[in-house]
Amino acid sequence: SRFSRILGNFPAAMAAVYDGSLEIDASALWSLLATSRPLGSRSIYTGIKSLQAGQVAYFGAEDNYEIKNWHEFKYQPDYSLKPKHWGDILAESLKTSAERLIHFSPNSYLFLSGGMDSRVAAAAFGQKIKTITLTTEPNMNSRISEKVAASLNIKHKTVIRDPYWYLDSFEA
Repeated sequence: SRFSRILGNFPAAMAAVYDGSLEIDASALWSLLATSRPLGSRSIYTGIKSLQAGQVAYFGAEDNYEIKNWHEFKYQPDYSLKPKHWGDILAESLKTSAERLIHFSPNSYLFLSGGMDSRVAAAAFGQKIKTITLTTEPNMNSRISEKVAASLNIKHKTVIRDPYWYLDSFEA
């Protein structure tokens, strides 16, 4: 193997291309299973480190490497702003993001689940997007989705699928 250590932001992919035998790091695995979080830069594989957000690895000769931050978080909250002003900033950012997406993908669909996130996204897109809801039977979420789409005058389709749809793909 070229390196006795590998770094990456997706350890499972790194493990797939690793040229040696791998061992499970029991502490890191326990952390992942118990808390749904990695244990610092440790992946579940011994010898494979996980880069954190904003990090990059520089490799030198043989097995030498250095991890540096390519991005420095500089956000400082402005406590003088009122919640309404933050709401206006957020709404404007969402609309700008939606316009950018529609520019590059004009025939987009939004999965409208009826939850708060998808309702906010639908409002940001407005009539420029079509929505779809998947359900096994009409329920509160599908009814909310239909009402949201109707109130925003957005084309919407509710698809009712067989509650046992997954059995059709079980053999695959």
